[in-house]
Amino acid sequence: MTHLFLELDERLVLGVQQDGYQWTEHLFRLPLQHLRNSPNDLQGLKIRWCELYSTTGKDQGVELLPQATVVTPNNFEASTLSGLEKLETVEDLKEAARLIYEQGPQYVVVKGGMDFPGENAVDVLFDGSSYHVFSEPKIGEERVSGAGCTFAAVITAELAKGAEVVDAVATAKRVVTRAVQDAVASNAPFTSVWLAEDNK
Repeated sequence: MTHLFLELDERLVLGVQQDGYQWTEHLFRLPLQHLRNSPNDLQGLKIRWCELYSTTGKDQGVELLPQATVVTPNNFEASTLSGLEKLETVEDLKEAARLIYEQGPQYVVVKGGMDFPGENAVDVLFDGSSYHVFSEPKIGEERVSGAGCTFAAVITAELAKGAEVVDAVATAKRVVTRAVQDAVASNAPFTSVWLAEDNK
């Protein structure tokens, strides 16, 4: 089985220019075209979702969501995709996950993150029938660069090794929590997650 980890950036769907290069929705269609051209080879699509319901990305989001095995929107992305104004309770996260699930992916993990009220970082996984809540104490009060990307990448790696989705998400939550604890200073606006050798 071949698994594709696809990182979608808001620059891509917003069509902005950076470093003299035009990011457009045409790039957005490349993974979808690959899916259509290689249906027997590509059996799993893992996506970290980024602002697909922007002006230029809405139609593409509708097309791509049903192709996804797992989507992992953060608080803002989940609010955008679900149409809910605020995600402030576990029930809000569950409802957002359900609404996004109805758009086609097989599994949805809504991440409460730093924007979620309270002392815990709460994520909710929905598989169409059951909810799984993952909660760990928040570490510090500042955002840490790379946490969301690492979370999705760990899920992808675990699924590629044959893990069930709920187990893959549990592993990702554990690894990212530790990586945030081990965060280091970087040239990014925030500190960056650090994956220690024994963090598995």
